Amino acid sequence: MYAAAGAGRRHRRLLAARLMAPPFAGFLLTGVIAISAAWISGVHDGSPFGWWWMLPSLAGMAAVLVVGGQYARPVRRSPS
Repeated sequence: MYAAAGAGRRHRRLLAARLMAPPFAGFLLTGVIAISAAWISGVHDGSPFGWWWMLPSLAGMAAVLVVGGQYARPVRRSPS
């Protein structure tokens, strides 16, 4: 019984990792490309306000963390 419960937990954690990996990888890749393009084109002036465009993506990453965390938790069943 305990082995089966542990296996379910492992599968939930793997599912959460699979759900979170593509958005994080995409965010990192697009962030690096955008920052590199800004430096190459000379648009970046070093001010912190140039990073405001990343806030919507960071809000999306927070949502991904919440959803992934919910998938990693066990489902509570009613005792009925």
